[in-house]
Amino acid sequence: MSASSPPPHSPPPSPGVNPPRTTRGKSSVRDARRLTPEEYRRRAYTRGPRWVMPVLVALVVLAGVGIAIGYYRNFGSKPINAEVTAFTIKQDSIKLTVDVTRNHPDRAVSCVLNAQARDHGVIGTVTVRLPAGGKNPTVTRTIPTKTRPYAGEVESCSYVTH
Repeated sequence: MSASSPPPHSPPPSPGVNPPRTTRGKSSVRDARRLTPEEYRRRAYTRGPRWVMPVLVALVVLAGVGIAIGYYRNFGSKPINAEVTAFTIKQDSIKLTVDVTRNHPDRAVSCVLNAQARDHGVIGTVTVRLPAGGKNPTVTRTIPTKTRPYAGEVESCSYVTH
């Protein structure tokens, strides 16, 4: 093959058209048309900066950990669970029996108990404090009301911080 003949894989230049100029280290769309299949594969599969993949993996892992923590906080086990197990309704009061389950029996708990009217409005409230000790204490309290109660509920329970 002589030095003046074009490579076998490239078409001969058209009359009146200048051949594409190439610059060292840079490529253009025109250059891509003149690459051999081997050169094209080599350029197509070059890697980007080496730090990109570890950063992407770290971001995905952090996002997964964040999602897991969010699900645990919303759907995980509750530190205190209180439920009404019995009640007695009188004309001007309701007597509630509440079972409290806590995962830290060494801490005191405060629970708010409500008496409800037929329309579910609150007509009486009592705050009960359970001292530390015992994982599943049972408490019975009477909530005085001005009208006849219809139901009773545990509004909330929380650990006492002071």
